[in-house]
Amino acid sequence: MAFHCFQAGRLITNKFYSVTFNKDGSFSLYDKITDTKFEKLHFFEDYGDRGDEYTFGKLNPVVLKSKKNKRKLVTKGNLFSEIKQTGYIETFKQVNEKRDKRIGKTKIPIESTFKFYRDIPRIDIKTKLTNTAKDHRIRVCFNLPFKSEKTLTETHFGLIERNANPPENQNFIEQPSGIQPQKSFIRIENQSNNTAITLMNKGLPEIEFYDNHVLALTLLRSIGFLSRSDFPERPIHAGPFLETPGAQELGKEYVFNYSIMIHEKEKPYYFSKHNAEAFTLDTTSLVTKESKSENKFNQIINVENPWICISSIRYKEDKIVATLYNLNDEEITTDIYLNPKLVQCNQILLNQTKVKNIDIIKQKASLIFSPYEIKMLEFIEK
Repeated sequence: MAFHCFQAGRLITNKFYSVTFNKDGSFSLYDKITDTKFEKLHFFEDYGDRGDEYTFGKLNPVVLKSKKNKRKLVTKGNLFSEIKQTGYIETFKQVNEKRDKRIGKTKIPIESTFKFYRDIPRIDIKTKLTNTAKDHRIRVCFNLPFKSEKTLTETHFGLIERNANPPENQNFIEQPSGIQPQKSFIRIENQSNNTAITLMNKGLPEIEFYDNHVLALTLLRSIGFLSRSDFPERPIHAGPFLETPGAQELGKEYVFNYSIMIHEKEKPYYFSKHNAEAFTLDTTSLVTKESKSENKFNQIINVENPWICISSIRYKEDKIVATLYNLNDEEITTDIYLNPKLVQCNQILLNQTKVKNIDIIKQKASLIFSPYEIKMLEFIEK
């Protein structure tokens, strides 16, 4: 039996985790690998937003409680199991005319499906909601049982380390916030022991790590103006003063995909990168007219060193062009194994200018990457 499920989907265990769903819609998790207990993961936070499309303008009170939560086990298999939870948050309908208070009442229905794998330490989550409120920001939050001063977020061609707390400087016209951009994941490490968490996403670029222990992933902002100048976070215009009623996103159903993974801090950064890539990149199937099945599953290139990541592979002017980069802050040497059809390899610049030829010996090319270096390679088929 791959999973053990009890109490109509309230408790689920696998070789990585033991998860108990709480009455308020969040869940508690015990990580068996790091021997760490997480008391409250996956709860929703809803603040009023009197800002504009450029900047969030925080307006209390905050809504944190999800109501009428019901769960059921929808999939129980040898490879994965799924639990679906339905409920709603009762929140405010909009801000008042003076934009200093939240008024009215409305309900936002929320459905979340949690997928637990037998052999993968991810918990994939799909959340659906239909927005019924104006002037607000809704986020899904994860309470961590440890504090950290730093975050590691994926950016283009690498990772960036940031301070979790914004700088305290009253001279900025726009006040600093802890909101950070991200690509496909953020990683937080326990400074005291060997525990870390990676939160992955599909197309959700805004993240915040506040109070040094709460991860908050922005799902939706509902905004009525392109630019305003009457809120404290940025008391000047950032653009034209235009109403944007469509940006309130009323009556629309949204589907959000994200995933969490608890792991040892000693796992290298590429562990988070490769798991995030596996989560975010969907499998693609192709129909072919060829009858022979040989060579259908041969890789184009296979990079031996996991610190070297593939950013893209594409056809360009009858040639295969691959962009690779070094995720490490140290020099990396790696072998790249090539499909037998590839007979020539050139290192090129972005404008396709050839830098040098790279020798291929028995379908293998050897490369040296400087710290964080990006290389573009051009392959020619026989």
